[in-house]
Amino acid sequence: MKFSFSSSQIQTYNQCPWKYYLTYKARIAWPKPVSQLFREFEAETTLGEEFHRAVHRILQGITIPVINDDENPQLIQWLDNFRALDPASGAKQVFSEYELSAVVDGSLWSGKFDCIALYEHAIVIFDWKTSSRPLQRKRLLQAAQTRLYPFLMAENLDRFAGQDQFEVSAIKMVYWNPNFPESKVSLSYDTAQYQADRIFLNLFAEKLMQQSEHAFLKTDDLKICQYCKFQTRCLRGMLDEAYDASEIDWENLPEMGEDTLTVEDAEFFSK
Repeated sequence: MKFSFSSSQIQTYNQCPWKYYLTYKARIAWPKPVSQLFREFEAETTLGEEFHRAVHRILQGITIPVINDDENPQLIQWLDNFRALDPASGAKQVFSEYELSAVVDGSLWSGKFDCIALYEHAIVIFDWKTSSRPLQRKRLLQAAQTRLYPFLMAENLDRFAGQDQFEVSAIKMVYWNPNFPESKVSLSYDTAQYQADRIFLNLFAEKLMQQSEHAFLKTDDLKICQYCKFQTRCLRGMLDEAYDASEIDWENLPEMGEDTLTVEDAEFFSK
């Protein structure tokens, strides 16, 4: 096996090749800066993680703990909106927080799916986004998950076929945000896109494995630096630099846990 990749790695590289190098190749441990902007981003992301955990329990038929109305009214509203969406309605089977992987020319690609719903003639991949900004179809079409997740599903169709053999064209990816429950973004899939994604993933893996340190350049977009844990290492995107939150590509920011602020990191800068 040459290497293991995920959608987060694609997204990180697309945002900033140097950030990819520091995170995945050099594996630099670097404290993330403490700022009001980072704290707000972390709070928003943490709430999103709570929503994902609660939805997973609901889809598994497990009772979720009682949520205090005063402490977390937004989460309660999100879950009410999710129950109204009811992705399991009419589905023959539903899988939640389900991992799939595939080997492409010796490189392992993997992803964890928020929800997979099998219908009579379709396989729908649901992905929950909890940003306070509306979903934008144009940006989602460029997201790493949009290329990787349907491809992984196509590679694993035999695991879900049962007696009815699904075709690649039966795959659909649906992005949904509980802040905007009426605004789903549905993306279809077909054999041509499946083959294009295979070529894309293969070339992407080969490029990253062959590049030297000096080939990983810093991004020209300083807005990305304002949400990067390495901003104090690169001395870019610091707090005194103006930013417009409306210009941030919220749907394509890295997943929490790899590239965003955690409370543990705060102690380094708060002393």
